[in-house]
Parts: sequence; C-alpha cells; structure tokens
Amino acid sequence: MCIRDRPIDVLNGDYLAELTMTILYNQRLKRGEQHGYVGTFLKQFRDIAKSAQEKNIKIVTNAGGLNPSSMAESVKEIIDELNLDLKVAHIEGDDLMPRIDELYQGGENLTNIDKSLDLQKYEKKPITANAYLGAWGIKEALDNGADVVICPRVTDAAVVIGPAAWKYNWSRDQYDELAGALAAGHIIECGAQATGGNYSFFQEVPTFDNIGYPIAEIYEDGSFVITKHENTGGLVSVGTVTAQLLYEIGSPAYLNPDVISHFDTLEITQESKDRVLVTNNRGSSPTKTHKVCINLVGGFRNGVELLLTGLDIEEKSKLIVDQIFKSVGGQDQFDKVDIQLHRTDKENPISNEEAQAFLRIDVMSSNPDLVGRLFNAKIVELALANFPGWTGRSGVVPNGAYIEYWPALVDSKFIKEHIHVDGKIIDVIPTSQLNLEEKYQCKLNIKPISTINLKKVKPEIWNRIRLPMYLFWVRVLTLEGNDPTLSPNDRVVLSASIYFRKRTGILNFNDISELYENDYLLPTNISSISEASKMPRETVRRCSNKLIKMGHFEKKGRQLFRVNYAHKDGEIASFIKNKAVTTRDMMNFYFSIYDDLAQS
Repeated sequence: MCIRDRPIDVLNGDYLAELTMTILYNQRLKRGEQHGYVGTFLKQFRDIAKSAQEKNIKIVTNAGGLNPSSMAESVKEIIDELNLDLKVAHIEGDDLMPRIDELYQGGENLTNIDKSLDLQKYEKKPITANAYLGAWGIKEALDNGADVVICPRVTDAAVVIGPAAWKYNWSRDQYDELAGALAAGHIIECGAQATGGNYSFFQEVPTFDNIGYPIAEIYEDGSFVITKHENTGGLVSVGTVTAQLLYEIGSPAYLNPDVISHFDTLEITQESKDRVLVTNNRGSSPTKTHKVCINLVGGFRNGVELLLTGLDIEEKSKLIVDQIFKSVGGQDQFDKVDIQLHRTDKENPISNEEAQAFLRIDVMSSNPDLVGRLFNAKIVELALANFPGWTGRSGVVPNGAYIEYWPALVDSKFIKEHIHVDGKIIDVIPTSQLNLEEKYQCKLNIKPISTINLKKVKPEIWNRIRLPMYLFWVRVLTLEGNDPTLSPNDRVVLSASIYFRKRTGILNFNDISELYENDYLLPTNISSISEASKMPRETVRRCSNKLIKMGHFEKKGRQLFRVNYAHKDGEIASFIKNKAVTTRDMMNFYFSIYDDLAQS
C-alpha cells in the first residue's frame, strides 16, 4: 500500500530503538557475524522492490543495525533474484567499539547522561557502542545515484532529512529548512502514532481498521504537510500531529547532529481532512557532540510473580518475601533486588480476580548461579509451605542475561561516516566540524510583544506566561542584529538581567513591566546591570573578574567584560560582528557566574 496507492519520492523505515540494538547483538552471537541487522526488512523489500523500480521510488532505512554491509549484500541478492536494476549503498562509521581505547586516550569519558558516571571507571564493560549519525551520508549516497540506502544507527529523523536535503540540494547551513525536515521526520518516525495510534484522545479517531501510515510532503522551504493514504483508517489532525511532535522530547530545542530544530516556533494548522500543515520552521547550528547508544554486559536476572488473594495482603507479602530470601541466603548477595506489591485487589470484590493483588520480585547478579535454577527451585519449595492460596504466574518475569543501556555523548570530531556506493568509499564529516558560521534562532516577534501592557495582565494569566516569556528573552540574545528594535548591546544586558532575576527568584511582574516601559533599552555598565538584576555592584565586578581569570574569552573578549565596563556604546555589537565573542560565549558567561551569583 505504501507505494502503490499514490506517488511518493522516498519510502523510509525506522527500525531501531535502543532495545533493538541489544536484540541484534544477541542475534549476531547466536547466528553468526554475518547477522546483526533487521531481517524483517528483507521480506518487505522483496515485496515492493519491483514496484519501487517501476515508479523510481528511493528506499532509505536504518534496518542495517549493527551490520549494514551484510544487509546490503542480502539486498543485492534479492535484486539479482528478481532481475532488477537497483543501485545499493550502505553507510558505516557509527560503530565505536573498535575505537573505545582511542576515545579514552582522546579525553572522551563517555559519561552516562543520566547517571553522570564515566564509562572507563565503570565495572561493567561495553559490548556495543554506536553513534547516532546524521543525514548527510544519506544525501551523499542519493547524490551518487543510490536507489536503496542501508543505514546503521542514524538518528530517527535522518532517514527523512537526508532525502529532503537530496531532493532540494540543501546546503549544510540551511538550518531553517533542515529544521523542518527534522520535525517531519520526528513526526512520522513512529508510523501510525502520527495517524491516531497510541493517541490519548482515541475517541476522535473514526476507525482503527486498516489504519493508514503517515506521509510527509516536504516543501523546499522546509514546511510540510502530514497526511495519509485515502480510504484508510486512522486520523491526521492537529491533535495527532502535536502529540507525536511532543513524543520523546526533553526541550523545545530538539537536538540533532545536523541541526537544532526549535519546535516552539512551529505553526500547526488543519489544512483539510487528514492534512495538517506545519510551517514557521526555525533551526540553529547543531551541537558539537553526537549521542552514543552504548550497551553493557549487565549481568543475569531472575524473578517471580505471585498472586495474593483475600485478606491480609500486606502480611502475606512480607511473609513470602522474608522466606524466599532466607532460603536463598539473603538479599545482600545480589547486585540488585526489586520488590513491588501491586494492590490491584478491591475492598469488596465480587469475583476471585477482584480479590487478587500481585507481588513481583526481581533479582540481578553478575553471578549467574545466584539467579539460576536454584533460585527457582527454592521458590517452588515454598509453594505448599507458606501463605494460603499460593498462585504463581509463569513467563511474566524475564530471566537470563540482561543488557544495561548507557547513553553518552562523544565529541563530533571523532565521527566520520563512510558511504559505500559504486565500489567506492566516500567520507562525510559532521556539520559541526566544517567551521561554518554559527547561527542561533528565536521567534522574531519582538515588536508585537512590545505593545502588550503587562500591568493589565491578570495574575493568573501572568503566572502561565512568565516562564515562556523568560525563555523568550534569553533567546533574544541570539538574534545577532536581525531585529532593528534592539541593538546587540541592549539584548545582551536585557537577557543578562532577566536571567539573573530568574535564577535568584527575583523575576516578577513589576520587573518585566519596567523593562517593557523602558522600551527594552538599558545602558551597558555595571551600575545598570546591578540595578536591573538586583545584584550588588561588587557581585557584578566579582563575576566579571572570575570570567576573565577563567579564560573564557580571548583578549578582545576580556576587554568586553572588564571590571569598569569602560567601553564605547556599540562595542558589544562590534565584538559580535567581528566574531571575537560569539553568542555561545555570551551564554557561557551567564551560566558560569551563577555560582558567584548564588553566594551573593
């Protein structure tokens, strides 16, 4: 259906999750080094390969997983069997396992994003380490005539960004256009989740029969329409698209190795039935790091789930937990023990099922013997010698070896993609390593906001808009002269003052109102920053001195933040224009002085 019912340019598939990488690793262990990719794709490819060639539809997928070269060979075999003429390319460069020691020596600690632990110092060892590659390797493959592009671990949206960049021949720094493609890729990456599946307001969906999968119609400016095939189930609405847009994001600034897409600038409208238009896409320069999916040998696990029925549930739970761990030698011998009592029972049940709670016990250890058959045997021995009504559930608690997920970042200078096409290898480096001019983005609607009389805003409304307005003003710093209302001088000081106030809890209605009444303009000296931020003048001096001593700026940058602030009007603008101090330097300045600020 995906390629038969209407014309499309590219068919893409996102097969990889963090858990998938573990599954593929186990597959390779059991079935041989030639495996480690998503075999389901081969079956699907066989079904649609002929139609794809007839309609000149490109196919881009990350189903290559841990072994894109082997999958590419399998795809070529299918093409030969079907007597087709399709060019296959595959991408490598995501696998960092052979380079772990090199990364350590290069100063990369591969720190766990969630736990702030360094991998090198951790007792468990990695078995897979794959960087999330970007989209430019895909574009390069398509530019070289590839009909099928087999990717390894790329970002989910890369399989959409790459084809869009190829179609319109976007350059690396067309960040607004790339940001739109990133948003489109993020929306369609989970298939029917954008067309009514897994949707909180599922009652709005007319039918789930034969649910249609999403299609992104991407335009040259990066705006796009999300739709689906006609006469299919599901729903494409502002609600379904917005719900998927918010899926798995931590911030409105959605990070990607190709671009930062600012989701809070997007405008989403219902164009017609099952057609949602997304416009006003804005993008910034990508970060200088790549995310890495690392899996470690976690150890071994086992467990049991027991049903507790009737009265005295808490007492029954304590009784069996105590007896299980006494019989196996105590809890302390395990690396981790997780005990959960779920009170699904009702106070006045009308059936046996409504009288049941369930107790789940999970144990983990690096020693497989502790959580092996003996553990199970000890539990079975208690079946007729413990609480009344013993009933166990089988097959609901995982057992055996388990993998520990370790998300980390790596400097992008260590990343290089290798595109294999037409018997040649083409290397592609990340955008952040091209020394392009850094660009940052925010909403360019200062003038309309300036007409608001904040003193007339009701407190309950103000409490809802205060944080977004603060975030907006911090982003004003990044405009770099795009708006005539503010000079770079004024933006720097205004952003600083609001940032200081927010972090110290001083930011309030009257503060912001005063700034609006002053038309945003504040003189750039210590006295005004002290007054605006409600910081003692000495604190401002101390913070400035600290940054100078820390060497955050080059010589010209030090002049910018000298203690006496004795510079001519417009000098900040000159420094920014001449790139002696970047907006990133400015933000580093504000964040770095927070410790001193908190002590004042």
